[in-house]
Amino acid sequence: LRWDLDKTYLATEFESLRSLMKIPFETAAEKRSVPGARALIRAIQREAREEGRALQTFFITASPPQLRGPIEEKLSDDGIEWHGIVYKDQVRDLLRGRFRELRHHVGYKLGALLEQRRGMGNDEGAREWLFGDDWEQDPLAYSLYADLMAGFISEEVARAVLRVARVEAAAPLLKRAAELRVGSPPVRRILIHRARGVPLARFRAFGPRLVATDSYLQTAAVLHGDGLLSEDGVATVAENLKVDFGWSDDRLRAEVLDLGRRGITSEIEALRLADRIGPGQNQRLLPAPSADDTESDTNLAKIPRMGVLKRWWARKLDEFALRRARQLGWTPPAAPKVPSAPDRVAARYPTILVRMLAEGGPSRPRRRRRR
Repeated sequence: LRWDLDKTYLATEFESLRSLMKIPFETAAEKRSVPGARALIRAIQREAREEGRALQTFFITASPPQLRGPIEEKLSDDGIEWHGIVYKDQVRDLLRGRFRELRHHVGYKLGALLEQRRGMGNDEGAREWLFGDDWEQDPLAYSLYADLMAGFISEEVARAVLRVARVEAAAPLLKRAAELRVGSPPVRRILIHRARGVPLARFRAFGPRLVATDSYLQTAAVLHGDGLLSEDGVATVAENLKVDFGWSDDRLRAEVLDLGRRGITSEIEALRLADRIGPGQNQRLLPAPSADDTESDTNLAKIPRMGVLKRWWARKLDEFALRRARQLGWTPPAAPKVPSAPDRVAARYPTILVRMLAEGGPSRPRRRRRR
């Protein structure tokens, strides 16, 4: 498990200057975790111990190493076991005059992921689940790492992506990725917590490997589909959200049903999992449906579909992104009639980069002033 820290595990507030100035002085008791995150990690770790599966948990944070004490004390108080934490030395960036690195985290997180992978050893059987949020370009950094490790994109495409993201030390990163590349794709899933509320349509270009979730109950349901978490683990997260954060049964069911509506899980699986989330204080799961039980069309009708207008708007956004990509000189590679996985992945990056430009990210070109 590879977790980002701020806005992913910790509910860190840095939207205003006042909240930003309070971060260095917060104690471990004052730091709060995102609802459901603590229960999710503990459930995964507990089931791994019970089943005898090897599991390692790592954290990557853009916080400076000066905050190591309160952060690690908070994780210990939450009962989280971790095998490594990477901090961003922002003081060193200031002294070296690398002011861009204070705001841009793609290069830093890509390097941290590669460095942690080096410490894991060259185990081709190891699988990774990456957890991030929609604040610091985690979708791009994680997807780029996963595609580099799997060999799905060429060095030319990766260098162009890093250039648009304004990553200065691109050559050492690409060299390190080539040395650590394994035979099979190591990243099983990328899960992005929508702390900022970025529209779901912006995540489509990253492919089905990346799933954006609105809560850690949805994340738990996705991990259950991946085989990493049992239904008891999903129920544990639901119980934590209900007891500690006051979520209602209707809200818990709606979160799970939303995954079926979006096609992340099958509609039958979403309905079955939602029905088995326990409504009682002592009963965590309802009885499993018997073999004679069948899903009725009435239940399936409760899940709303994407409207015609939303589908039309999403298609127009994709057409606009590809048109702007060609104007900026990005030409998607010619794909065969049945494109391979690397061809499909490489064809997505022009859309990703154009949307970065449209969102006003670090790569947005400056407009010349008119005289």
